[in-house]
Amino acid sequence: MGEVHREAKFYVGSKNSSNFKFFDDFSRKCFFLKEDFVKYLGIVKEKYHHPSQPYREKNSLKKDWDKHFKEINKVKEEILKFKLDFKKNIVGIRMYLNSTDKPYIFMRKVSLPNITYISVLKLKDQNGKISYYFKLFADFFGKDKSPKPIILEPNSIIKAVAEKILKKFSEKIKETKIWGPSSKFPGQKIGLKHELKDLDVVEFKTK
Repeated sequence: MGEVHREAKFYVGSKNSSNFKFFDDFSRKCFFLKEDFVKYLGIVKEKYHHPSQPYREKNSLKKDWDKHFKEINKVKEEILKFKLDFKKNIVGIRMYLNSTDKPYIFMRKVSLPNITYISVLKLKDQNGKISYYFKLFADFFGKDKSPKPIILEPNSIIKAVAEKILKKFSEKIKETKIWGPSSKFPGQKIGLKHELKDLDVVEFKTK
């Protein structure tokens, strides 16, 4: 849904009909799962202990991880509910969401910038009641960008990348994953006709 930057609010897209249709009623229940926070902290532990990004106060991150891990493990509830607010007073086309509840505040504290994303699932139970399931995930330690990026024409597709690496290399590809602006989520599996955007990072697996 949106990248986290430890701000009070987070950006989820433009104020268009699609986003308002998805978040059509801000009084509905939103929740995180305790186990998801535990898994996320396990995944990003190495980045907390040995940060490679230019984080603020990076020298304290190791202690921060220990504190966050202890805090979430002390929580007794498995489903962590919170209320979501739409920031109506922000001028412009951008849509921001916010909350003052503890699970949301904890999410803000633990999220490492640049490698952390939020997925949001809109769920409907047997009675038609809708709720929103929020989950943090990391893009596999940021998939460090190559020191020698490949230069392509605008609107190039994955096949063009493969052929630029080696002629007929596209015929040997078994699986392709992508991180970056053109992906719906980090590590998305895509085909050879997927259209690329600037700063995308691609990973190939061959047959």
